[in-house]
Amino acid sequence: MKIPNEELKKGVELCFKNASSLIEDAKILIEHGSYGHARFLSLSAIEEIYKAYMYALNRIEVWDSAELAHDTIHHEPKFALFVLSLLADALRKKIESGHIEIKKPLDIEDFAKMGEDLDSAIKDVSKSMREESLYVDYQNGSWLSPFDVHREDTESLIEIAKTKKTEFELLCNNLMSVPIELARASNEFIDKQLIPSVRDQIYKNVDELYKNNEITKELYEKILQNKKANQNIVNKS
Repeated sequence: MKIPNEELKKGVELCFKNASSLIEDAKILIEHGSYGHARFLSLSAIEEIYKAYMYALNRIEVWDSAELAHDTIHHEPKFALFVLSLLADALRKKIESGHIEIKKPLDIEDFAKMGEDLDSAIKDVSKSMREESLYVDYQNGSWLSPFDVHREDTESLIEIAKTKKTEFELLCNNLMSVPIELARASNEFIDKQLIPSVRDQIYKNVDELYKNNEITKELYEKILQNKKANQNIVNKS
């Protein structure tokens, strides 16, 4: 069922209110030495932050109602957004610092491996890290429990949750408050202008990347194939 816009706005506000409360409760647990449970509350706050983002995107139908019903009640879709957000932050910092080192030519298999590593990271956060913060289990010949969690790790996660709350609360408020056509136009601009511009930069520099031995011949030829296919689509349109 489609959620009315006024209810979406209320849901976004409630999610951020709950995230704030969970973060504050996590701080209290840290002072009582309950680091595992504090980490669990921090992870729950992160889930609420990205749930709010899903609700906000539903307003402009980026997240449709069927997906929303599933993704807001399951852990993995929310933590997927979180991990991707952290990855984007890391890449941006690398680009800004200029410290990007390619030790060997990138190949198609490297991108497949990146995808596998990303899936593994999402599962680690959504299942392993979350459950180990709350439950005692016997795995691989040893006991895992919330008492194994270190204070500094939990404090670091709380700071990340606070940063993400500030970042996404502003983004969600903008998505919910501006006229819906403007919100849609902003999203379309990102999809049709900013993302293709990154792709076009790759196309523009692909010869230089191959010449400098930064990508393999197989990946070079694959990029050229994609470039040609995109050009054909543009010409037909």
